[in-house]
Amino acid sequence: MGLALIPDDDEPNDQNTISLKLPAAQAGIQRALEEIGAKSMDDCWFYGYESLVAPQLADCYGDNEDFDALNHLAERINRFDNDNLVKFKAMLEAVECKDIETAIVVYEHMDEFTLDRSCTTAADYADKVLESLDLPMKEEISNYLSTDGYGKALMKHNGIDKTSYGLLIPNDRIKLSEQIQKQNDCVEMTMSM
Repeated sequence: MGLALIPDDDEPNDQNTISLKLPAAQAGIQRALEEIGAKSMDDCWFYGYESLVAPQLADCYGDNEDFDALNHLAERINRFDNDNLVKFKAMLEAVECKDIETAIVVYEHMDEFTLDRSCTTAADYADKVLESLDLPMKEEISNYLSTDGYGKALMKHNGIDKTSYGLLIPNDRIKLSEQIQKQNDCVEMTMSM
């Protein structure tokens, strides 16, 4: 992430800039602030964020108020193995994540989903489901059934999201976006009481 000292006038401040790798310990943050001549994050402005680990988060950073949450999320992401990292990326894609709060909620729902990287299309999913069933004349089904249409219907019924990483399968048949919306509705309802 790129930080710069807030300029005294409207001119961009290209002189006092620094890149800070997240997650960053408090000592590293303090050293970075000192290097650009800032007393706190309030004296800085954000000029760029790039994530090689989760590129979907590049557009999520709004301002320095998000810094602590983003740093904490970076700590969690840093502990992922490759499978969980790919699942997290798929989940961010499924909800078209645009802010840090959503990314944190996505992280909190990680255990409720499976990413099936072997299925990339609705037809793949239908074939996988049909393969697991004990049906007479199973081989002949494809002559009479549109596996793509059946797969789409199954995916909708089971709350499955198609992502560029594979199919995101919820444990409870509720799509991630619906779970997040339900959670947001509960929070709003609690706040209005």
